[in-house]
Amino acid sequence: MLRILFLILISPLALCQSIPGLQFVKPNPNDGRPLLVATPCAEEETWEIPIRVYADADKEEFIDRSCLIASAHRFDQTGEFMVGLFFYYKRDYPCRKKDGLFPPEAQKAVPTFSQDCKNVGYKMLWLVVDTRAKLSRATKNVFLDVNGSHFASGPADNKWWPFDKLSPSARTATQNITRTMQKEVQYEKKSGRF
Repeated sequence: MLRILFLILISPLALCQSIPGLQFVKPNPNDGRPLLVATPCAEEETWEIPIRVYADADKEEFIDRSCLIASAHRFDQTGEFMVGLFFYYKRDYPCRKKDGLFPPEAQKAVPTFSQDCKNVGYKMLWLVVDTRAKLSRATKNVFLDVNGSHFASGPADNKWWPFDKLSPSARTATQNITRTMQKEVQYEKKSGRF
């Protein structure tokens, strides 16, 4: 737990609210998907190939292996883990008036929304999951521009949500991340790191 707290304090994600323009995603020049992500779980700046955990017509979600490794012991003991979750938004999803990324009331509250939304290419957040209690929460909600750099900080929910109250996409992503975490724990055990 102390290591995770330390990593949060020194990670780029913890700094991003005070450093606009800091890059967290290196986009693939061919399609915009994340080619590399700056892991929020390493002790130094590290770029990693992301692991896709969810995809639909509007978005794809990714994690990185360093977060899996950092949470493996805690997950094995308590069923809890924390990962940096990266979202890649496709086509017009951030600007769509209906069924888009931002609810209508948020769109109306920002006078420059129709222009600003075109700059949103990614989002990243901390996802904290307790698999035994079947709860999850998202913190440090950060929007990134189409180049993968800090664009704006969004509201952090910090509320624990029961799995059955999550959106279908969030529930699927959480299940996929949990399965990936289970595989990482097995790998760490076989490697003798436990």
